[in-house]
Amino acid sequence: MPERDAGEWLRPHAPLSRLVARMVGDSRLPRLFWWPDPVGEFHRVTTAAGGSGVVVIETVAEPPGGLSAREAQVLAMVMTGRTNQQIGRALFIAPATVAKHLSRIFTKLGVPGRAGAVNKAAALGFVPLD
Repeated sequence: MPERDAGEWLRPHAPLSRLVARMVGDSRLPRLFWWPDPVGEFHRVTTAAGGSGVVVIETVAEPPGGLSAREAQVLAMVMTGRTNQQIGRALFIAPATVAKHLSRIFTKLGVPGRAGAVNKAAALGFVPLD
């Protein structure tokens, strides 16, 4: 909407704005998805086609599935196929800490392992984090 400020994450070249543009370019923009921002808050993002563009509504929200923001961030990285060591390096935490997060994620989502967590995450509207 031209009369409304886009907000910090949707301004041109902002992280969420770039993600949405990439998804539009890849023809894979979901109507609803969850996005963890670089400072640790979680956002519910709703999209809709609007004229010649896309309308994006973003609000800070608790992650679905009873996950903490950090668990949601780890789960989104698992969706890209990263190992515990790669996730730990990206988040500046030990691989053992990643494993603890994953154990809690599996319990909260009621799944036995990574593949189940990825499937459940996709069903909940998570998108892989690069």
